[in-house]
Amino acid sequence: MAKQSSTWYKCTSKKEALMTLGLGLNASAESIKRAYKNLCKKYHPDAKSDIDVKLRKAMFLRINDAYDYLIEHTPELRGGQSSSKKAKQAAEAENRGPKVYGSKVSAKDSAEKMKKLSQRADEQKRALLEKEMAKSREKANQIKSAERAAEIISDMMRSQHQDQLRKLQQINDRANKKK
Repeated sequence: MAKQSSTWYKCTSKKEALMTLGLGLNASAESIKRAYKNLCKKYHPDAKSDIDVKLRKAMFLRINDAYDYLIEHTPELRGGQSSSKKAKQAAEAENRGPKVYGSKVSAKDSAEKMKKLSQRADEQKRALLEKEMAKSREKANQIKSAERAAEIISDMMRSQHQDQLRKLQQINDRANKKK
């Protein structure tokens, strides 16, 4: 898991962590792991993506923090840790509070920020798709123009060919009359 920046927020509830991963309250350990893995692939800062690097990094840190919180507070994800270690982790979790640039943040604020980040990512994807569609339309128009130009040239050549055939026929007719 990535090292978290001290200026980033921290999850304060299981509900908030599950919402960050896009899961419901009754999510199983397997679904948590699967969601974490998929989101990490999608928002990893080094992955090739249409989403802005800063946005991916922010989302990646947020996803890692949510998963870390769930590991601390979900026995199925922890595996075989001793009860003293579990107690120590629970005490640490109670003492830590969510922080963003030193201020407390509620689960609602965190969910709103996650939603805004997701909307921004969707807007960027939509803008890229629109650019690609415009390029495709332009290429299609160029192809249609080239096809029309080819038709015009073909018609001109056919017309010239027919004129030459008529002239040859006239010459041939004159030659036959003289005989």
